Amino acid sequence: MHAALALAFALQAAAPEEPAGLGRLVKGADKVAIDKALADAGVGDVCRGKLAAADLMGLHCRLVVARAVAPQPLADAGDVDARAAVARDAVTAGSLVDSWVPRGPEPGLRRKKLDAHKVACDVAYAAIADFEALPPSHAGAARARDVIAGGAPAPGLRDAACGCARRSTELAVAADAPADEQALLQGMITRGRCNVAGELKIAERKDPSKGFDNGAADVRAAAEAASPEGRLVELARGRALELQRCTDKGLSPEGRIKDADKLNTCACSVVKRWALPLKKSDPKAQAKLPLSDGVVLPITVEAAQVTACGPAEEKR
Repeated sequence: MHAALALAFALQAAAPEEPAGLGRLVKGADKVAIDKALADAGVGDVCRGKLAAADLMGLHCRLVVARAVAPQPLADAGDVDARAAVARDAVTAGSLVDSWVPRGPEPGLRRKKLDAHKVACDVAYAAIADFEALPPSHAGAARARDVIAGGAPAPGLRDAACGCARRSTELAVAADAPADEQALLQGMITRGRCNVAGELKIAERKDPSKGFDNGAADVRAAAEAASPEGRLVELARGRALELQRCTDKGLSPEGRIKDADKLNTCACSVVKRWALPLKKSDPKAQAKLPLSDGVVLPITVEAAQVTACGPAEEKR
């Protein structure tokens, strides 16, 4: 028994500390924004009175709030750096979740670790999605590309997020998570392009307009992704974990719409919180955001605001 206790204390000592920036961000957040973030994530009750708690649930609650109140909009390179700092703090917090050793027996610990770890990774993926959605002319676009790609001595944010996502998939197996949840986490690795290098260089090397003329598939895809509609779709793909709670409510295990009202209400509420990758002067854009492999959410954006959302529809 003494040996087990010694091992537990050693593991706690070796675990990373919670980044101070995470607590400062939560402490400085508006109470209304905090309550809404927790309620939207479905943890309003369990997080009541837990935001300052030094346990795993407290950390989970702080991550949920950090995801909702991370610095935005992104006006310049300074905003990009501030957002990247939150994302990196979240990844570090994910490592803390992974190595968490309770002081005593804690029922459902594996599930609790998975839930908190998923939010930590989602904060990083949300930042990457917002960065990649910045048009090339944006004042912070070059800095965003540098942050994502990284370089010595600091790893890129994509590498950090991908490492976080891979660990989430392992935690999901350990927690005996449902097959569809494990598939979603595996899909995040693919959608996050964790095994693809240099993807941002395609549009810079070639003229997208010529790609349509000669039919080059990679250039055509780059051009489509650079359009307002394409940027909105990419943003939704990068924030798929934020929409999971909505699809859990509104889709059947087979991926069909089972409760349209719940799906639309939840998904539109999430989408309307995002900082959209468009300017107020941009023309009206309409896009179909992917909610699953077979379901999309039509939205209309005018003056960088969502003016119409839903209803979700199944692909034909």
